[in-house]
Amino acid sequence: MDGARLVGDLVRWQVTIHDLYLNRSVAADEAFEALIAPARRAFVLDDEVFASVAPTRSPQDVLAVAEEPRWPRWSGERGCGVWLDGLQDPGNVGAVVRAAAGLGAASVLLG
Repeated sequence: MDGARLVGDLVRWQVTIHDLYLNRSVAADEAFEALIAPARRAFVLDDEVFASVAPTRSPQDVLAVAEEPRWPRWSGERGCGVWLDGLQDPGNVGAVVRAAAGLGAASVLLG
């Protein structure tokens, strides 16, 4: 996961975060303490190293390797679902998931 907002969502949902990687530029920021505490391991990386391990072209200073959340399967019998396919920016995924939840979608499916 890339970005403080998405990693913060994982923390709020009590998803296990195995590894957390912080860009040195934000590592001392108190706002990130809530992300560091629940992580099993946390690493601070220099800018160059952080950029080389990030899966996106414009990393957002926080990366996490997390347990895949286990949610109940959506049968499609009730409520609507949102299908996402080919999104490249994790921030867009997070925005769509939050919007879908706010509008009462029963499921968000990733392709």
